[in-house]
Amino acid sequence: MALSEIVQLLNERFGAHIPAREGERSVALLQQRLLEDEGLAASVRVNPREKARLTFDHVVNDCIQDLVDVSFRFYKLLNDDPAFAAVFQDLMFNRYVRMSQAQSGAQV
Repeated sequence: MALSEIVQLLNERFGAHIPAREGERSVALLQQRLLEDEGLAASVRVNPREKARLTFDHVVNDCIQDLVDVSFRFYKLLNDDPAFAAVFQDLMFNRYVRMSQAQSGAQV
């Protein structure tokens, strides 16, 4: 799923009204930080999907705190709307796993 599709889905499902450019920039920044986290990469490589997801949730929540400087609107939605955050984290986890598999050739 492309970054623009993630933002569009969240806007449609939650009426979030996140501008496309702002949302894509926020998601891209978060995605980059996730890809740079070596502990997360190791967890995804060696653990079953369910355990890797626990590590992902912890790391993504830390990364979300950094979004406040990039997009307060996006940060606020992620912190104030649990359903929004859950859908976003599901999308990002699936995207992360696909990208990490493509980089390493492994399956999770």
